[in-house]
Amino acid sequence: MKSVVLRCVLCLGALAVWSSGWGTCHAGTPPANGSNVLVVANATWRGPDGNEQGASEGVARYYMARRGVPEDHLLLVDVDETVSSYASFHQKVVVPVAKKLDSLRGADGKDSILYILCCYGMPLTVSLDLPLTQREYPGRQKDEVYNADGSVQLKEERTYAWPRSADSFLCYPQWLAAQSPTNALDSNRTEFGGRYHDLTSAPPPVHPYYGVTNGSPSFAEARSREPNKFAYYLVCRLDAPNALVARSLVDKAIYAEQYLQNPGGTESVTYRTECVFDLGEQEMTREQVKDSVAWFAGKARGSPFKGAPWPMIVDTATGEGEEIGVANTNGVLYRPNDPKFKDRSLPITNVVWYYGHYTTYGRYQDVYQWAVGAIGIHLDSGACADLHTRAWDTFRDGATPPDGGRPGFVPHALMRNMTASSGPVHEPYEDGIIAGNRLFRALSLGRNFADACYSATRDIWWKSLFVGDPLYTPFAPGKRIDKDAPRILAATIEKRGEERWLCVTTDKPCQFAVSMGDQVLRSFSRWGNCWEDRDWFFGCELRLKVPGTVPGGTLIVRVLSPAGLIAELEVR
Repeated sequence: MKSVVLRCVLCLGALAVWSSGWGTCHAGTPPANGSNVLVVANATWRGPDGNEQGASEGVARYYMARRGVPEDHLLLVDVDETVSSYASFHQKVVVPVAKKLDSLRGADGKDSILYILCCYGMPLTVSLDLPLTQREYPGRQKDEVYNADGSVQLKEERTYAWPRSADSFLCYPQWLAAQSPTNALDSNRTEFGGRYHDLTSAPPPVHPYYGVTNGSPSFAEARSREPNKFAYYLVCRLDAPNALVARSLVDKAIYAEQYLQNPGGTESVTYRTECVFDLGEQEMTREQVKDSVAWFAGKARGSPFKGAPWPMIVDTATGEGEEIGVANTNGVLYRPNDPKFKDRSLPITNVVWYYGHYTTYGRYQDVYQWAVGAIGIHLDSGACADLHTRAWDTFRDGATPPDGGRPGFVPHALMRNMTASSGPVHEPYEDGIIAGNRLFRALSLGRNFADACYSATRDIWWKSLFVGDPLYTPFAPGKRIDKDAPRILAATIEKRGEERWLCVTTDKPCQFAVSMGDQVLRSFSRWGNCWEDRDWFFGCELRLKVPGTVPGGTLIVRVLSPAGLIAELEVR
C-alpha cells in the first residue's frame, strides 16, 4: 500500500494560547448539555459472554450521572443485539424512540432533544432485506452457493441491500415510526424531513448540517434558527468491547475538556500529546490531509492556529510495508528506506488526533498509545463492523479469527485508550465515510463530537457509527493545568463465588498499579497484547482478580493521572 504519513506533535504547555474564537457559542443559544440528550439502552443485553445482565442500562446510567442527563431521558428497549431485520428494529427500537421523544416535548411543543445516545449492547446494523435489481442497487450482494469443489456459484435472481448503520435509522425516528416498515423501505422516492429521499439509494443525499466553515453554527443553533430544516437528531453511541471501557469514554472526555490544551508550553508538562495523519492512496483523502496540514499550521483561512501552529513532520513512505504500523520482530518501526523513521522504538506514544489509512482492511496495527481525549478516524470499510467480539487479537497479526469476524480499527483503538472514533459497519464507498479534515476543523472551532462528526459526514442514512460522548468538546474554553493528584474514591475486595476481585474507583482517569508483597499484579504503562488487562488504558475504574490470600493482608494500589501525578492506598 502506498501511503504518506503526516505526524504532528502537540506540545501542551503551562499556559493556554487558545485563539479568541475557540470554543465560543453564537449569541442566543447556550451550548448543548445533558438535557439535550436522550439515552437509549438495551434491557436484554447480557454482554458478549452472556454474563453481564443489566450492563447496557448500567453504562447508560453512568453516563447520565456524569453529564447531568435527567432521569426521564432514559429509554430502555427490548431488542436482540444482533438484530438485522428492519421490521424488527422498527417495532422494537424506532417506534419506542419516537414515542419517547414525543413525550419529552415541552408544553409549547418544542423539542429540546438534539442528540440520541445508544449505549453498549444496542444493535450495530440493520439490513433492509429487499430484493433489488442491479440497476436499482449497484452495490448489491448476490446469493452465493458453494460447490463441492470449493468454487462459488452466484445466483442472479435475488440480491440484497448491504447492512446499514442501526444508529442512522434513529436520525428521523418520528417519520419512520409513522410508516409501516414496508412503506418506509419502498424503493419509490418518499418525502420526509422536508426533502425527498430513497432509503435504497447508494449513497443517500447530503443532509443539511453537512459542511463546516468558520461561521458555521452548532447544531443547537441551527435547530433554533430553522427548526423544520433541522428536525432530526444526531446519533452517537457509548460502546466498546466491554462495559468498563464504554463507561470510560465519558470520563476521558470530561478530563480532556478541562485539561487538553493548545501547543506552546514547557517540557515540564506531562500531559503532552502527538498527532498523526496518514495519507492513503485515495486522491480524496490526500486532499483532505493537505487541508488538515494547512489548517493546523495556521495557514488556512480562518484557522485558529495562526501564530501558534503545531509542529509537523511529513513522512513520504511509498513502498509496501513501509507505513507506520509495520514492525519487525525486534519491536521497532520498520522503515528501511526512510532514515528519519528507521528503527524508531515502538509504540508511538501519546497520540491525540489521528486520521488516515495506514494499513490493509480489517487489521489493527498495534503501534500507538492513545492519549486521554484522543479522537481517531481510520479509513477502513469495516472499522465498526463489530464492536463486541472477543476473538480478535489473532487477526492483528494477520490470521483470521476463529469466527471469521472482522475486528476493525475502532474496537481495538478503544481498548487502547482512544476516547472517541467513527467508522462504517460495511462498505460505505469513498463519499460515504467521514472526512477527517472537516472533523478536526469543526472540533478546533469549538464543536462537540456529535456536531463535528455530522458536519463531516455527508450521508446521514448510511453506514457510519459515531462512537463516543456526543457532548465531548475537546477545544472547550477555560483550559487549565491539572495540578491535583488523583483521589481514590473507593477501594474494596469483593468475593464472587470462589474468586476475589479488587474494585477501585478514582475521581479522574488513571492508570492502575497493584502489588501484593513482592508480587506485582498490575503495573503502569505496559505495552503488549491489547486484550490482556487493558494494558495501555486510563479509566476511573479498576476491576482486577487477585489471589485468594494476601501476604500480610495488604494490597498496595497506586494510581497515575494523565498529568503524571500519583496517589497510593493500602487495601486490606
